[in-house]
Amino acid sequence: MPGKVFNLKKGGAVVRIVRKKEERKAKPHQEFVKSIIQECTGLAPYEMHIIELLRMNKDRHALRYAKKRLGNIKRAKAKRDQLSIYARNV
Repeated sequence: MPGKVFNLKKGGAVVRIVRKKEERKAKPHQEFVKSIIQECTGLAPYEMHIIELLRMNKDRHALRYAKKRLGNIKRAKAKRDQLSIYARNV
């Protein structure tokens, strides 16, 4: 008869394999292309606003603004760090 379970202790224990997340690195050519595009197009208006907030030492506000624009706190932190480095160099 399909659907009936006769022995609940049948079979062995199953252990889930935990996979490690690998860090992805951009290849040198990809980094070069991204830098050329950044140089040609400049910054988006929201990026300019984040830089202004960083110059006024409003890091927390800049993070919240970036999260609202990008939709993810992880991306927002990365963008804030990237733009703070950019603001220091310019």
